[in-house]
Amino acid sequence: MRPFPSDTTGIPKEKWIPLEQYAREAHANTGIWWLKAEVVLDDAPKKDVLALYPRGYFSPYEIYWDGRLVGNNGRPGESGGEEKAGKIFYITHVPDSLTTPGLHTLSLKISNHSQAKREWYRGMVLLGYYSDFLSTIHRQHLKFFFIFGILFITTVFNVFLFISRGKKAAHLIFSLLCLTLMADFVTAFISVFKNVSAQFIRTQPFLFSLEALLIGIFFTSFFVYEFDFPKKKIVYGIVAANVILYFLHRVWLTPGLYESRSLILLLILATPLTIWAVLKKREGSRIALAGIILAVLASIFDFRFGIYRIVIIIAIMVFCYSISIALQFARSEKKEKAALLRSNRLEIEILKKYINPHFLMNSLTSIIVWLRKDAKAAVKLVEALADEFRMISKVSNLRTIPVLQEVAICRAHLKIMSFRRGDGFELETEGIEERDEIPPLIFHTLIENGLSHGYEDRNGGHFKLARRQIPGGVRFVLFNDSSVRKGDNPRNSGMGMKYVNVRLEESFPGRWKLSSSNVPNGWEVVIDILDG
Repeated sequence: MRPFPSDTTGIPKEKWIPLEQYAREAHANTGIWWLKAEVVLDDAPKKDVLALYPRGYFSPYEIYWDGRLVGNNGRPGESGGEEKAGKIFYITHVPDSLTTPGLHTLSLKISNHSQAKREWYRGMVLLGYYSDFLSTIHRQHLKFFFIFGILFITTVFNVFLFISRGKKAAHLIFSLLCLTLMADFVTAFISVFKNVSAQFIRTQPFLFSLEALLIGIFFTSFFVYEFDFPKKKIVYGIVAANVILYFLHRVWLTPGLYESRSLILLLILATPLTIWAVLKKREGSRIALAGIILAVLASIFDFRFGIYRIVIIIAIMVFCYSISIALQFARSEKKEKAALLRSNRLEIEILKKYINPHFLMNSLTSIIVWLRKDAKAAVKLVEALADEFRMISKVSNLRTIPVLQEVAICRAHLKIMSFRRGDGFELETEGIEERDEIPPLIFHTLIENGLSHGYEDRNGGHFKLARRQIPGGVRFVLFNDSSVRKGDNPRNSGMGMKYVNVRLEESFPGRWKLSSSNVPNGWEVVIDILDG
C-alpha cells in the first residue's frame, strides 16, 4: 500500500507521515503511527470475500477500512505497559457492505513502544480474495514440507551411513548440516507449526545469523573430512574464520548482511578444497565441484531466492552430495558383485583342489596300504575322507559358518593326514564361542598351507586355534609347530591365500586384517575382524 499525508478519518494531520519520508529522515522509533493508502475497487463481480493480509509487522496494529475498525492483531497502546503484541500470522476479511466499487481508504494504527531499534515500517499489507491467500499459503507450506522432508530423509540416511560405514565423520557432519538447514527453514516458516507472537520477528535475525554460522562450519568441515584433508588445522581455521566474521557483524558490521557474507566465505573456503580433491582424483569430487559452480551461479544471479538464498544454495549441495552417495553405492555394488564372482570362481578352484585326481590317488593309495596292514584303520580312513567331503559340500556355498563347524572340518582333514602319514596331527582350540562365525574353509585352507609348507619331512604336528577379544572386534590366532623354510612364506602360497583374502573381504568388507610370521617354535597366522 502507498501511505500519504491526508485526513479522511478525523485523525490529526500531523499524525500522518508518509512512509517514504519516515524511511528517509531521522524519527523516533517509539510511539503510535498511522499509515494510510487509497484503494480503488472495480465493479467486477466478486468471487469470494475480500481480505487483508498484513506481513512483516512485529508491533501490534489495528486495521481500518473507510474509518471503520475491521481487525486488530494484538493491542496498540499509549505506552509499553498498555501494548500487547499480536501473532506472526494474521488475516482479516473486509465486510461485504464496505467493498462497494470505487475509492476506499485503508488505514493502520501501529503502536511501537517495545521495539525502539526495529524498523517497523518494513511491513506490507496485501489486499485480495481470502481463498487466494489460503491457496498461496498452502502452496508455500507444501514447498516447505517438500524441502524439509528431503533434508530430514538426508539427515536420517547419513546417520545410518555414519553407523554402518565405520563411523565416517563426513556422514555425521553432513547430517548436522542438514539439521541446521531444517532449523533455518523452521525459523523462516515458524507459522507452519505454530502461530507464535509477532515478537518472534525480532528474534529471527539472531537465529538466522547463528544458523548461518553453523552452516558455514559444518559445510566446509564436511569437505575437509569427505576428501581426507589434514583435518585438525583446517577445521580449526574454518571455525575461527566463521566465528570471527560472525562477531564482526554482531559488533561492528551490519548484522542483516551476515548471511550473504557468510555464504561468500563458505564458497571461498569450499572451492579450493574441492579443486584440490578433483586434482587428487578423490571419489565424488567432480560432482561436488559441479555443486559449487551451481551455488556460485545462484549466488551471482540470485534467481529470486531472496532472504532464503543460503538455504537454497546449500540445498543444491545436498542434492549433489546425494547423487555422489548414490553413485558410490552403485560402484560399491558393482565391486561387491565382482568380488562375489571371483569368490565363486576361487571356491570352485578350492573344491577342485580337494577332489583332484592327485589327492584321490594319494588317499586311495593310503587306503590300500592300510588295508594290507590294518583293515579297521583303512575303514576309519575311508570314513574320515567321506566325512570331510560331506562337510565341505554342505558349507562351500555359504557366506559364513560357525567357527566350531569349521573346526570340525579341520579336524576331519587332520585325521585323514594322520592316517596318510602314519602319525598324529591334532588341532587344539582356546576361547572359541558358539556365536563366532567365519567364511567357510578359511582355517581349513590355512592348515592345508601349513601342512604343505611346514611338515614335508614330518609325520605329525600340533595346531592351535585361539580366540582373543580386541578393542572393537575379535582376533583369531592359528599356530602350528612347523618349521617353515627360509623364504617359503605360506601367506603367499597361491590359490589358497587368494581364496582366504577374497572370502574375508566378501564377508567383512574393509573390517579385517590378516598377518603371518615366524614365532618361537613355529608359525602363526593372525586374523582380526572388527565389529560392523
